[in-house]
Amino acid sequence: MSPPIKARKLHVRISSQNTSKIRTVEIGLHRNSSEMEKLNSQLYWQNYCIIKENERLRRKAQQLNQENQALLSELKQKLAKGCSNPEQGSCLSSTSNPNYSDPSKP
Repeated sequence: MSPPIKARKLHVRISSQNTSKIRTVEIGLHRNSSEMEKLNSQLYWQNYCIIKENERLRRKAQQLNQENQALLSELKQKLAKGCSNPEQGSCLSSTSNPNYSDPSKP
C-alpha cells in the first residue's frame, strides 16, 4: 500500500461585512502521477473482478429461481392431481402428515 497522502496547511482569509478572519485549512497534496496510475489500475482490476463475480452470481440466482419455479409447478400439479381422486386416498392434506401442526390452532 502506498504511503498516506501528506497534508499541508493553507491560510485562508474569510471576510464578512464587519470582520476579517484567517482560518487554517489542511489540504491534501496529490500523489505523483505514476502512483495514481498504479492505484487506478489496481482499483480498476478489483472493480472488474467484482462485476464479473456479480454477473456470475446473478446468472446462478436466475438458474436457481427457474429450477425452484419448475419444482413448485410440478408440486402443485401433483397435489392437484392427487386431490382429484380422493377415493383412492392419495389426496395430501394436513392430516396425512403426522409432523404437520396447523399454525392457526394454538
